[in-house]
Amino acid sequence: MRNLNNHYAHKVLGIDPGTRETGFAVIGHMGLIDYGVKSFKDRMNRKKLLTDAKKWLSKLIAFHRPKVIVIEKSNLTRLKSSKNLRYLIAQIERTAKKQKLKVVQMTPNTVRKILLGDGWGTKKETAKFIARERFP
Repeated sequence: MRNLNNHYAHKVLGIDPGTRETGFAVIGHMGLIDYGVKSFKDRMNRKKLLTDAKKWLSKLIAFHRPKVIVIEKSNLTRLKSSKNLRYLIAQIERTAKKQKLKVVQMTPNTVRKILLGDGWGTKKETAKFIARERFP
C-alpha cells in the first residue's frame, strides 16, 4: 500500500471487485491517496477467496480509515458463472458494515456520468479526465 498522503479527514475507498483481481483506490478531498490491485491466488476455492478478501480489506480499512466504501456494481453478477463474484461482493459489504462504514454500490456508467457528464465514456476518457482535473 502506498501512503501518498494520509492526512485527509474524509476518505472514500473505491473497490472494483473481481475474483481474479480486485482493484482499489482511496480518495480524499485533495485527490488520490492510494491505489492498487489485489490478486487472489485461489479464486476457485470460495472459502479461501472470501477469507483472503476479508483479511486484505480489513487491513486496508484499518490503514486508511475511510468513511465510505463505493463498490462497483457489475452486470456480471447476473451470470451463473459469477457466483463467487456475488459472494465476494457480499463479503466486502459485510466487512465494511461490520466496521460501521457507509457502503454504496455504483455502476461504471454512474461513475462516468458523475465525472464526465456522460455515462458512456470509455475507461480511457475517464482516466484522461481524472489525470487532467486532479493531477495537472
